[in-house]
Amino acid sequence: MSQTLWYPLILLGWLLTTGGTSGMQLGLIHNAAHLKVLRSKKADTWLARILGVIILMPDADTYTKGHRKHHNRKTHQTSEDNTIKTLFGELGFKPGMPVNFYWRKLIKLVNPLFIGKYILTVRFNKCFLNTTSLTSKLFAWAVWTVVVTVITLTHSWMAFAIAYGVPVLIFYTVIHFVRLTVEHKALPVEMMKLRDKRYEALCTDAVFVGELPPSSNLSGFDKIFAWSGWWFRLFFWHGIIRWLIVPADIVVHDYHTRMAGSPREYWEMAIWERQKQQENGCPGWPTLYTSQWGFINAMNTVFNSFSQLPKDYQF
Repeated sequence: MSQTLWYPLILLGWLLTTGGTSGMQLGLIHNAAHLKVLRSKKADTWLARILGVIILMPDADTYTKGHRKHHNRKTHQTSEDNTIKTLFGELGFKPGMPVNFYWRKLIKLVNPLFIGKYILTVRFNKCFLNTTSLTSKLFAWAVWTVVVTVITLTHSWMAFAIAYGVPVLIFYTVIHFVRLTVEHKALPVEMMKLRDKRYEALCTDAVFVGELPPSSNLSGFDKIFAWSGWWFRLFFWHGIIRWLIVPADIVVHDYHTRMAGSPREYWEMAIWERQKQQENGCPGWPTLYTSQWGFINAMNTVFNSFSQLPKDYQF
């Protein structure tokens, strides 16, 4: 095979591996932390532990502990919430700033020093050193001792760096930050302080990646061009965002925000379950689900909500 043919294959491999990593973390590990994958505390903990070690994320027990605070109304969108720590700590967001201020902060995601620091101080540190569980720590060291030994003995460090290091460590770290920019929006200060059921219902939007199809009134070349562009954007823009950034049930994270901890939550059927609730008027909730169409639109919606907060607002 010609050497030049390897380049598109490497790009395809990076795309598949990064998306697989994203689905592993946001789909399986996240729902295992809620005991919703195998529906057994021991089995789900070990599933999250094994997958977390494979992709070098914080150990399952640390992740679960932090995630409980994220779902607690008292600590949601406060300084104890990991999402707020990441956006307003790591990325340097500030309340009450113009929308373009938040966009400019994302330039950090192309800074190798910023990404490298996060990989070392968060991912490696909370996988191998600063873990909640000794079992997780020992398991991580055992697995990666074997992996590093095999790579060294087979002289495969270059292949490992290209096939694993770039997509799993570098690209997914960027994806992690971008994903958090659409997770929850800020609400009026009174609601942020009250933190009642209405706050819980409105702080999260579904993020639907797609757009309306072309008008049925088009004909001839106009119709061909319109539909060609629509299909191109579906596969090479919306589809890639769906695969990389909002996999599994993440597109309807508003459903999870409302249903987390409920035995009636079925994450694998989240899109359909949410629609059923929406059609039935969302019984038990003060408002229907809300949504944003288009990932960039969803980012701007969240950024705009941050900009509406007072500059002296304390999370």
